[in-house]
Amino acid sequence: MKIRIKDNSIRLRLDKRDIDQLSKNGHVTSRTMIPGDGCIDKFIYALKEGGSEISALLANNTITISIPKDRVTKWTQSEEVGIEHTLDLKNGDRLRLLIEKDFQCLMDRPHENEDHMFPNPLVKTNQSH
Repeated sequence: MKIRIKDNSIRLRLDKRDIDQLSKNGHVTSRTMIPGDGCIDKFIYALKEGGSEISALLANNTITISIPKDRVTKWTQSEEVGIEHTLDLKNGDRLRLLIEKDFQCLMDRPHENEDHMFPNPLVKTNQSH
């Protein structure tokens, strides 16, 4: 699972393995180890099924996004690309959440293994005329 954070926006991209884990276990988690003051700390981000509405929580170096189980099932078992949701924050701001299936890149990236990514729908198949 990949994460992209910019201002009040969090975007998670899941490959086929992540989707399988979410479907089977009800959650998928990734972590990044970061050096700190004399120690190594970790930043964790997780997507889980649960609750009655889409939510986000930051606690103990972990961002957790929760999606109702029926919505996860609908998304993981369909061709639907993503789930988009906006949360109204108490200070009047808004947090945009986007959870997407991760597609193969259109340009070759020799240092990235894309075996478990979804085929990019923009790639044209070779057809004989």
